[in-house]
Amino acid sequence: ETKISEIEKQAEAKISRLSTRARERVDQLEAELAESNEEIETLEADRERIVDAARTKIQELNQELAEKELLVAKAEESKEDYVVRGREYIAKMRQELEQASLRESHSVNVAVLKKMMAKVLSS
Repeated sequence: ETKISEIEKQAEAKISRLSTRARERVDQLEAELAESNEEIETLEADRERIVDAARTKIQELNQELAEKELLVAKAEESKEDYVVRGREYIAKMRQELEQASLRESHSVNVAVLKKMMAKVLSS
């Protein structure tokens, strides 16, 4: 009976040591898990900040692009206005040149006719 008692005590001591080691290992794993969870939370917060910053930057770039597209459209519109005005000006100048040419031609014709009439009258 003492031998059984001694074996039981040894078994209980071994169980106690194993239990203590198991508890220590569980505590260690729980601490590592808590640390990992904190790291995950930090990484998720960082990711959210990065995504928010990226969204904000994308919105800014889209707005800048829209503004530049509007400026390009206005510039193209202004260019078209200048082209139309230039063509109108050129047409007007051609018309004035033609009218001046006709007036000059008419003046020359009148002068020639006057000379001819003067010759006819003098003869």
